[in-house]
Amino acid sequence: MSGRLCVALVVVLGALAIAPSAEAAHSCGTFSGAGGDVIRVYALRGVSCKKALDVAHVVAQSNPPSPWHCLTGTGQRYRGKAISFACGYGSRGPVMKRRHAFVAVQLHTAG
Repeated sequence: MSGRLCVALVVVLGALAIAPSAEAAHSCGTFSGAGGDVIRVYALRGVSCKKALDVAHVVAQSNPPSPWHCLTGTGQRYRGKAISFACGYGSRGPVMKRRHAFVAVQLHTAG
């Protein structure tokens, strides 16, 4: 019996090791973008919701503040919704994969 218990414990611990990290994306809220579009912001990693929303408001009106790098009109989807823009900093590569990243999706369009 103790052998089976050890095997079960190893299986459970192995599953925990490959489970998604505790730092999952957080929905940070919505705001009205240009032309009345409704935008929802998700903090992906390394950024608080407050910071993600603050930067998203700036990006929706003009260029992203330093050190953020943002892409708009990527043609990609996140959680089934079209991405309006994705921003990140802190490493190289796609902005959504960077150490500090968030994404803004279009919930509703005006009209």
